[in-house]
Amino acid sequence: EGNEIEVIAGIECKNITVKSYYNEPMIIWYNSDYLKMDTTGEKAFADVHHWDWKKIIKKIGCLPLKMEQNGIGGILVHEVLEYKEEPVDDAKFVLPSFEKVYHSSRN
Repeated sequence: EGNEIEVIAGIECKNITVKSYYNEPMIIWYNSDYLKMDTTGEKAFADVHHWDWKKIIKKIGCLPLKMEQNGIGGILVHEVLEYKEEPVDDAKFVLPSFEKVYHSSRN
């Protein structure tokens, strides 16, 4: 874990550095009080297939606010520019009933 603090979208964030299979570092800036994710359930991350996201998200407990990856093609930065908290009606999370459900063939 890094010691640097950076303010992203008005949120004070700390960082961790992760190295990929090709030894390319990625710095992940986060604040576990924001963009929280449930990492405890049996089905947590069931659909996540991208490298070590499961391990990273379990460690930080939230979505990152900034990611900086150094690679062969240069530096790639993903950063939250604006953050706005607002209530969402529970009805938005009710799934409709379907006659038949098709599952993805991804493993």
